[in-house]
Amino acid sequence: MSAMQNRQFLQQYPSLSLVYLPAERRLVQPRSMEIDLNKLSDDASFRALAEARNSGLSSGQLDDREFEQYAIALCIQGTLPSEAGDDDGASRSRWEQFKESVDDLLFPKALAPLTREHSNELRVSLPDGSFHPVSQLSSGERQALIIISRVFRAGEGQSLIAIDEPDAYLHPSLSSRLMLALRPGLQDSSRMIVATHSPAILDSLSPDSILKLSHDSAPVITQSEGDRLRLYRDAGFRASALTQSDLLVITEGAFDSTMLPQLVPELGVASITAVGGRDQVLKTVQSLAPYDLPVIGIVDGDVLADEPGVEIGESCIVWPAADLEGVILSDDTALQEMIDGRLSKSSYGDAHSLREVLDRLLLEFRESAISEAAQRVLRRSLRVAWPSPRGDDPIGRLRHLSGASTSLSAEAIEAAISDAAALWEASSSNLWKMVRGKWLVNRFAVEVSNFNNGESLLQAVAARQPALSGISPLRVLASSRIPAVKQLTAD
Repeated sequence: MSAMQNRQFLQQYPSLSLVYLPAERRLVQPRSMEIDLNKLSDDASFRALAEARNSGLSSGQLDDREFEQYAIALCIQGTLPSEAGDDDGASRSRWEQFKESVDDLLFPKALAPLTREHSNELRVSLPDGSFHPVSQLSSGERQALIIISRVFRAGEGQSLIAIDEPDAYLHPSLSSRLMLALRPGLQDSSRMIVATHSPAILDSLSPDSILKLSHDSAPVITQSEGDRLRLYRDAGFRASALTQSDLLVITEGAFDSTMLPQLVPELGVASITAVGGRDQVLKTVQSLAPYDLPVIGIVDGDVLADEPGVEIGESCIVWPAADLEGVILSDDTALQEMIDGRLSKSSYGDAHSLREVLDRLLLEFRESAISEAAQRVLRRSLRVAWPSPRGDDPIGRLRHLSGASTSLSAEAIEAAISDAAALWEASSSNLWKMVRGKWLVNRFAVEVSNFNNGESLLQAVAARQPALSGISPLRVLASSRIPAVKQLTAD
């Protein structure tokens, strides 16, 4: 088959277009500094992937400028208006998705977009507000960024992506973040195969995504956390934790897993994994309990939620607020850091003025909080597709369920709403148990600071490492579970 026929065949059947990155990789000087939006066309993407595949088969040379060329083209494209209009905001630009993945990898650093003053060079922003060129990142970080750009390019073409030892030349913490950063780049029809010996990589995957290969027997799929541990032990990995760390911390979501290392320096030696939801955290801790591993589970202080069971209670932390955002915002120490660090607008001269804004916002989310609490009352006896407590008229949408479900009467809904309203009144001294900080943090950030979203503001606060009272129990428990810290305490 000729080269042209081969290209046409693979463009027609993109799932057969293999994108391969070998374990032996090295950066080489860029062949071109040209920035061209045509590089984002389907044909150009196909050619680039073919070249990448060829380089992968010949010593794994990585063009040190490849990431920046692709990222700059995406950034420029992301600022252009769409002929289709897309006014409903349902779709997000490829640039936004790409930047979000890069930021997940580089956290707490972030990729800064092009500006008029820096129109031909992407920069990396640091927590202190300073910048440096992408070229000043470590070799491992730059290689990881090239991997991300290739996966995004390949994902658009629905290709099969194979990476041999993506953790090569990377710190374990960077390896696990790389796997999380790669997922948004994979479209529904794209697939990725990874060959690795790294627990940091394997920990970021669900057990049934892991296939054990052996010279002596057929491939075996792991089915549970117990199978994963046996795999680690058979491979010679340390069994004192699931990763190359001294402590495993299980959180509900990504916000907690990215924020906690800054808020709790003791967790610098820990592996922090987000598993998605309170039940999953408790189930994971429960499944690991028989193995006597140093593990901590962290769950939100959800209103009316059951406490962790006695058998795992000593290994769990329940936030004193409905989420970590609320733990931070409810503490005057964090608000004072916003003042001292000049993170808030100059018109807010003290923590009290910031607290007044938060108190007002808390009250504005009364109906959302009552709706969520009422659903918790009803959920204990019924299985229903519950409406989100966020958005317009959450209580009205909850009441509407009585007409859509024969098992849910209007009387039962009204009784639950009444109970939830009473709970709101009883919680008036601490509404952070009922109102989730994530509901209001964006509005708070835009109103009182120059940050355009709440997460950026809270990251800036966390970078100052405030001593928050709601975090103290975690610091104490972490210190008791980490061998090195325990030894220092004993000495």
